[in-house]
Amino acid sequence: MPRSPPTRETLGGNTSSTTRLPSISNFLAVADSRRRHVAEQEIPGKGICYVYQDGSICPKVPGGEIVNPKWGTTKAGKPRKRLGQACNTCREKKIKCDPSTPKCAQCQKFGRECKFESLTRTTPKQASNMPASMTTPSAEHAVEVSSPTRSSTVSVDIHQDQAYPKQAHRSSMPVESLLSPTSVGERNLGDSPESLPPAKRSRLGSPPRPDTLNCGRNLPDNGTSSASLVSPPSTPRFFYHLDPYELDPDLSVYYVNKYFTHIDCFTDCTIPQRQFTHWLKTCQSKSSADIMLIYAMLAFGATFARRGATEAYPALFTGIVHEAIMNNGDSFSLQLLHTRLILALLSFSQGQYNRAFQYSGTAMRIGMGLGYNMEDTVASVTREGDLIFGLDKAAVVECRRRTFWSAFIMECFSGCCSGSVPAVYHSDIHLRLPCDVQAFEAGIVPPTPLQFNGPSSGHGNSPELSNVGLLGYLVDIASMFNEVLSRISRARPNSSVQYISALRSFHQELSMKLGAWDKSLREHVRLLRDNKDKTDPVSGLHILYHYTAMLLNRHVRHEDMDWQSITSHVKGAYFHAKKLLEMVQRLSNVQKKDMAMFRLAASSPFSGFAITAALDTITAAGTLKDIMDGHGDVMPLISSGLEALERLVDQWDSARQQRNMVEKRFRHLLAAVQRASAHQGAYYFSEPMQGAYGLDQDIIYGLSRKRYLQALGGWADESYDDGNFQRLD
Repeated sequence: MPRSPPTRETLGGNTSSTTRLPSISNFLAVADSRRRHVAEQEIPGKGICYVYQDGSICPKVPGGEIVNPKWGTTKAGKPRKRLGQACNTCREKKIKCDPSTPKCAQCQKFGRECKFESLTRTTPKQASNMPASMTTPSAEHAVEVSSPTRSSTVSVDIHQDQAYPKQAHRSSMPVESLLSPTSVGERNLGDSPESLPPAKRSRLGSPPRPDTLNCGRNLPDNGTSSASLVSPPSTPRFFYHLDPYELDPDLSVYYVNKYFTHIDCFTDCTIPQRQFTHWLKTCQSKSSADIMLIYAMLAFGATFARRGATEAYPALFTGIVHEAIMNNGDSFSLQLLHTRLILALLSFSQGQYNRAFQYSGTAMRIGMGLGYNMEDTVASVTREGDLIFGLDKAAVVECRRRTFWSAFIMECFSGCCSGSVPAVYHSDIHLRLPCDVQAFEAGIVPPTPLQFNGPSSGHGNSPELSNVGLLGYLVDIASMFNEVLSRISRARPNSSVQYISALRSFHQELSMKLGAWDKSLREHVRLLRDNKDKTDPVSGLHILYHYTAMLLNRHVRHEDMDWQSITSHVKGAYFHAKKLLEMVQRLSNVQKKDMAMFRLAASSPFSGFAITAALDTITAAGTLKDIMDGHGDVMPLISSGLEALERLVDQWDSARQQRNMVEKRFRHLLAAVQRASAHQGAYYFSEPMQGAYGLDQDIIYGLSRKRYLQALGGWADESYDDGNFQRLD
C-alpha cells in the first residue's frame, strides 16, 4: 500500500521549538552526504580549493594554514579547529572530537563508548539557510549519491506530484495581476515552490530554475510509490556499465515512472510503460545500450520531477549518459536513438538550442542509418536480439516506428526558434503512421496507412485511417509545419509574377491539407469521447494547427502582392492567431486535464512558441478602444496566453523568455490605456517580439500601420492619417 503524501510537518514545514529532532548519527549521515569532499581544483583568484559534492568550495590553505576538508573554515575564513558537535565522551575529556558513524574517530581509535545527545535545536531562520541544491562531479569518477533503499529517521518521503490546479476564467481577472512579481520588485530567489504555503491557485512568475538543473512542473504521478531520497550512511555508486536498477531499485523505478509521466510534453508513448517497467525489474541481462537508455530516462525523470532534495540526480545521470555514449555510441541502435532524443529535450529545456538541434539531428541520422524510415526495414525482426524490452515482434516494430516519428517531429518543430529547415521531408519516409496508444500498450498493433492522404489511407473513415493515433496526427501537422517553413525560407525569385503564382498554388494546396487534417482530428476526438459530448472537441493539437496556418498567412513577401492578396493574408493570420488563443483559453478550463491531448498542449515547449507568435500577431496594432476595459477581447486573450506560458516556465527556458517578452508588451498596452483620454486613435508596435524573418517577409509588421488596419477592417474612417497612431515600443 503506497504511503500517503507527507504533510508540511513531515517535510519540515513545522518549525516549532518543540519539534522532535533526529539523532546525531543520522544528522551526520545526511550532512556527510551533502558535504562530501570529492576533489581539489585550482579556482581563479582563490588558489587550490576543496570541492564538495554539494558544489561548494573551500580554500585549502587560507593564510598559510591547511584546512581540514571535513571541517571547513569559520566565518572569518580561518581553519575551523573543531566542529560544533561532539560526543559526550570527548566533551567530558575536553578533547577534539571528529564525529563519524557509528563512532567518532577518537572513540573508535581507543575503543571507548561513543554517545551523542540530541542536536542543538535549529531555528526556522537557520533551517531556511541550509543548502538544498547539490551538483555532482563528472561521471568519469565514481559518484556517490543518495539511496532510498534504507530507512532513516530523517528520511523525506517523495510524495505524489500535485495535479493541475483548477483554473478560473482569466477574462474575469484584473489585467494588472497577470504581471509577474519580478516586474514590480525583486523576488526572493531562495523561495522555492516547496517552501511556500499552499495557495488556492498557482503563483505567477515563479523564480526561474538554474540553467544547469531544470526542475519541471508538478503533474499527477500515476500511482507511483513513494521512496526516500535522503542518503543513509551507505550509498550506491552509479557507473555507465552498471544496471541502476540493481544498484537502487526504488530510485530507478521512481524516475523511470517520472520519465513516462513527463515525456507527454513532447510525444505520445514511444515505449509501452507497463511492459518496460516489468522488463526493468525482471531482466538480469541488460545490454550496455539498454543501460545507457535507462540512465537517460533517469536523467529526464529526475530533471522534470521537481524535488529540491534530489537536484544532484539530473547532473549525475546526464553525465553518466554522456560517458555511456562515448563508450557505446559507435553502434547504432534503437536505444541510442532514444537516448539522443532525450538529451535533445534536456538541452532544449535549459535553453541550449544549438546543442538540442545537434542531438535531434543526430537522432534523425541514426534513424535513417538504421533504415527506420522504410517500412520494410522497420518490420524486419529476424534476430533474437531484436526483441528488446520484453516486447513481442509486433510491439518492437511499432516501437521503432514511434521512435523514428518522434525524431522527425523534433526535427520539424526545431524551426520554431531558428527558422531552419531540416533536410528530411515526409516524402522521404515510407513508414506507416503510429497506431492508437491504447492498442499499442495492449500489445495489439493494428494496420495504419503510410500517410493520411495517400492511396493506402483510403477515403473517409477507412479502417486503416481510424487506427491512427494521436502521435500520427502530430506527425502530419509537423510535416505541414515543415513545409511552411521550407516555403518561407526559399530564396526570392527573380519574377514577382512567378512568386505570386507559386504562393497562391502552395497556399491553396496546404490550406486544403490543413482543413482535411482538422476535420479528421475532430472526428477522432469525438470517437474518443464515444460521441457522448456533442460540443466542439477541444484538442491541444489544434494549437499547432492554428500556429501552422498563421505562419502560412503571415510570412509572405508582401511587397509583390496585390491588395486583395494582402487583405486575405492579413485577415487569415489574425484569424488563426485569435483562434489559437481562444483554444488556449478553452483548454485552461478543461476538466479532464489528464488527457494526452491536454498534456501535450499544456507542457510542450512548441506550444510556447505558438502562443507567443499568436500574441505577437493580435497585439501588433489596433485601436485604443479595443484594449480599454469592457471593449474587445484582446486583454482576455493576453491573460489566457500569459497563464499558459506561466505553466511552461519551470520546465522550459524558452517559456521564461517568452513570458518576459509578453509581459513587457502587456505593460506597454496598460500604459497606453492609462494615458488615453478618449477611445480614439490607434497604437502599434514597430518590431515583432520574436521571429527569424525580416519585415519584408512579415505582413503583420512589414505593412504600414494604416494599411494593416485597413486590410484587417478595423480602420473604417479614411480621414485619419498616420499621426493618429501611437507607437508603444
